[in-house]
Amino acid sequence: MFLSTLELKNFRNHKEIKLTFEKNIILIIGDNGLGKTNLLEAIYFVSSAKSHRTNSQDEMIRWGSDYALIRANTGSRAKGIIENDVCENKYLIELQLNHSNKIKIRLNKVAVKKKSDFVSRLPSVIFSPDDLSIIKGGPSLRRAWMDSLLEKIYPDYYQLCLRYQKILNQRNGLIKSLNNGKNHTANTMLETWDENLIKYGSEIILKRIWLASAIKDDFSRYFNIFFKSADAGLEYIYSWDRINPSNNYNTVYDDADLQFTGGKILDSMQDYKNNYNANNLILPAELAAMRAIFKEKLKQNFSRELGFKNTLTGPHRDDLSILLNGKPLKSFGSQGQQRIASVCLKFCELEILKKKLGKNPVLLLDDVLSELDRERESQVLNLIGERFQTFITTSNINYLNDFDEINSKNIKKFLVNAEGVSEIDPGQVNANS
Repeated sequence: MFLSTLELKNFRNHKEIKLTFEKNIILIIGDNGLGKTNLLEAIYFVSSAKSHRTNSQDEMIRWGSDYALIRANTGSRAKGIIENDVCENKYLIELQLNHSNKIKIRLNKVAVKKKSDFVSRLPSVIFSPDDLSIIKGGPSLRRAWMDSLLEKIYPDYYQLCLRYQKILNQRNGLIKSLNNGKNHTANTMLETWDENLIKYGSEIILKRIWLASAIKDDFSRYFNIFFKSADAGLEYIYSWDRINPSNNYNTVYDDADLQFTGGKILDSMQDYKNNYNANNLILPAELAAMRAIFKEKLKQNFSRELGFKNTLTGPHRDDLSILLNGKPLKSFGSQGQQRIASVCLKFCELEILKKKLGKNPVLLLDDVLSELDRERESQVLNLIGERFQTFITTSNINYLNDFDEINSKNIKKFLVNAEGVSEIDPGQVNANS
């Protein structure tokens, strides 16, 4: 896919701008705090109806304005054409953001009622320095990353997670009201909530297992490009494979006082990645097996849940373990290895979206290259190549020369300053001249 134009009105600090992109690489240069990231946020919102920075639309509406408008023209580029892009499957996506998180969506001038009807028309992957927290942070951040990616692949995944969370909240409330499990009425009600928790939770787990399995080889391959002798891997961790904090790693997680034993997939699920339906549908036999496991683990953990007054079993406490030479990367990897791992996860995200959606996603790099040394930077740019339309923000003016050395004819440059956003003339070397 290809983003042809972007028009913003009252979005963040941008009062009214219209930008045209007819190149593969868009370089956005400017000092910090002037709105470079806001442009990438707007593009990502067109793709996902979500911000990567906030859950409140009010923050995205320009101060003193009643609404914000994002308008984007999209399409897929004809292979090999650079100067004059020919687009197929063109879309005009318009989003009006109103206060109190109200939103109006129009696709090709027709109102859209559900976000799932337009999400991933322009698939995108965004990467910022904060994404290092996927590696270094707690399990909730890795779960959120997996779920955000799965929402782009499965139109119904967001609603699935909402249903699960609603049932989980109700079950937690019921557990808090139990008196050592002796309330017969409450126990009967708990059985009903357990059935639904298992029903929706099993589907979430299976989709996540598939995702981890689908990107595992790519993650290892990409990591080896940067660190040739390293053995990097991914393993999905079930909530019921977690133990108390007396493990060997002494790592602090964000979920109560529970920690993980390391990568483990139950023997009965080993063939799941190979049997997964080509249409992304869960196979009945695998779903039945997961539900049986989930049900058994709920029974085993019930007494502990009464003590914690909380549900300890389910996908809301699972994790994606990121390993280096068989050990958790967050504890045993260097800062450089951790940063490269976060880069590799983003490349995996690009690959799986391309494969499952049949479209090349747009890549959004928010001041990421400045975090890498020159060698790693060149490796990242070589991996991107011309496969994806890529938007890169930076405050480093030297990138003008760096990118001119790579491929000046396929790069468009913009300067963001206090006056707004303006295109840098192709022959201009110094953005301030």
